[in-house]
Formats: sequence, structure tokens, C-alpha cells
Amino acid sequence: MMEYHYEALPMMVNMLLFAAMVTPYFRHTYLGKSWNHPCPTYEIRPIYYRWALLIIAYCTFGFSDRDFFHYQALYEEIVKHGPEHMEPVYIWLIDVLPKNYYVWRFTVWGAATLSTLWTFRRLRLETKTLECIFTLYFLMVLSIMRGNLGLGLCFLGFTFIVKPIKYQKLWSYILGMGLIISSYFFHKSMFVTLMALAVTPFRLKKWQVIILLLLFPLLVMYVADWLQLFIASAGDEGGELDSLAIGARYAEAEASETNIFGMLPKFLQYTPIVGSLSLVTYHVTFRRERLPKYIYVFYIYWFAVTYVSFLFFFQNTSNWLFIRFMFMSYIPMIIVLTWFYSNRKATGLMKFFLVMILLYNIYKLCYEFYWRIREIGL
Repeated sequence: MMEYHYEALPMMVNMLLFAAMVTPYFRHTYLGKSWNHPCPTYEIRPIYYRWALLIIAYCTFGFSDRDFFHYQALYEEIVKHGPEHMEPVYIWLIDVLPKNYYVWRFTVWGAATLSTLWTFRRLRLETKTLECIFTLYFLMVLSIMRGNLGLGLCFLGFTFIVKPIKYQKLWSYILGMGLIISSYFFHKSMFVTLMALAVTPFRLKKWQVIILLLLFPLLVMYVADWLQLFIASAGDEGGELDSLAIGARYAEAEASETNIFGMLPKFLQYTPIVGSLSLVTYHVTFRRERLPKYIYVFYIYWFAVTYVSFLFFFQNTSNWLFIRFMFMSYIPMIIVLTWFYSNRKATGLMKFFLVMILLYNIYKLCYEFYWRIREIGL
């Protein structure tokens, strides 16, 4: 049985790093300054260097999320007793790297950070707006899951296909496919991520959005029935299906205890995501405002994956599926939102979503700090 040693005081590191990343450019994004005052070219590279160091530091010392301590216990278990339920590439890194948990995290999350930032850099997104949007929507998510390395490689490879290198398209396509295929080995859920790329060639019509919204309640009920059958049958199958059934039942029991402190952060986190997607859909699909083709494919991906993820949101037993699908959508969301915020004047609704997601981050950090002090002390 693994033991988790949560600590409160080290969380101050994450609070300071978060403030260092969000403070410089929140006002820039909130006021929509990038719309008529884009980041000068000579500032872009220094911003990326400083930003990469801050992100890697935040993820390496990711004390603010309890998964940091879960990974630490799992790492120690693997060092002592050999391979556990983790992809072979991460086991291999544990074997070849110095036996230090922080070195392993620095390597895995550092690679995830660099591949993700390279994805953004290739698309030439407005840098100051990107740093603000990334920090508010994705920083805490990036620090949680090792699978973000697979996602970073997948979407980096995808940029070489949708925005190939000039005069070297063939090599660009080969490199892109190589990165996409290699990403499969960095998390068990990457197969679904890769399959979801199949939606990106399509264009979304207004009538399709209306039909999808009308069908949504029916699909939610269908998913509920399917999940009940799945859990009932999984309990009899054994192995991995059995563990999934146990996890689903645990999630259901945990959800039954949810109070206002559980619902408030969900409201603060997901309202800006759904609201921003609705706003972008209104402008792009209903008002037919044009997006560059290499941005539009990420919008389609974001829309499709978010829609599917929320089919599981309303089921107590499928919260883990909702989270898995949502993790797949964050990098495309950051790409689309950065382009959207940096190419128009900031409206009241856009500002409202920024403030709400900022409040979510502050609430999450402060509440977690308070919980640890109350439960275990400094």
C-alpha cells in the first residue's frame, strides 16, 4: 500500500511561480492590447526562454496538486520493487536517470513543456496573450499528468502537417507523422487522441451545431445507460476492466459527498471553457468569420472533443472519462483562444471569462493550501 506525504508549505513555490507568469500579461490580454499592439519580434525569444524556465520549475516542483505526491510514491515503488502500471518509456527513464524523483519529473515534464511551447511557436501565436491564456487555462493541467508529453508531441507533429515547413513539405510531413506515431507510446489514452484527429478535415456548419445541441440530452441519457451496462459487465471480467469498474464505483461514491466546495471550482473552471467555445463558435460558424486553416483544424478538434467529454460530465461514474477527454482538448483550446483574443478587441464577455478562470486558479491554490494546513499542518 503506497503512502502519500502531502505538504502545505512547499505550495508557496507554486503560488509564486503562478503569480510570476500571470501578472505580467494579464492586463495586456484583458484590455485586448495585442489587437493593435502585438508583441515586437525582438521580445518573443526572451519571453519564451523565461516562460519555459518558469513552467518547467512549476511542473518539476508541482506541490500544489496531490498527484505530485502520488507520482512520488509510485516512483519510489518502482525504484524498490520494479515496474508498475506505467508506460515502458517512463520506466526506462527511471532506470537510466539518476535515482531522484525531481530529476525524473524535470525530464518528463520538461520535455512536455518544450514540445508544447514548440507547437505554439510554430503557429506564431501572439506571445504575451499566449502566456496569459496558457497560464490561466493549462498550467495546472500540464503539471498533473505525464501523458501531456504524448499530447505535446502529437500536436507538435500535427503542426508540421497543417503548417508545413516552406520548400520542405515532404520532410515536414514525414517529421510530423513520426512525432504523431511516437506520441502513442507516452500514454495509454493516446490512441483516442490520435483517432480524434480524424475530425479535423471537416468544416462545421450552423445546422450541424443546432442538431448537436438538440441531440445532446438524448446522447447524455444513452451514455448513462451504456455506462451502467459497462460497469455491470466489467465487474465480471476481471483484470483491467475490473479495476475500471472499481474506479467508477469509487467515483460515484466520492461524487455523492460533493458539497459547495466541490461544485464551485468546477463552475469556475468549466464555465469559461464552455463559454469561450460557444463564443468562438458563434463568430466562426454562425457569423462565418474566417480563421487561418491551420487554426481552424484545432478549433474543430477542440469543439468535437469538448462536446464528447461533456457527455460524460453528468454521470457520477464517468468523471474519469470526462477528465480524460478534457485533457485532450486543452492544447487546441489554448491555440484557438490565443488567436481569438489577439485578433479582436476584448469584449465584456471575453473579459468576464478571463476573470472567472483567474478566480478558479486562485481558489484552487488557496483552498488546497488551507486544506493541507487544516489536515496535516505546515
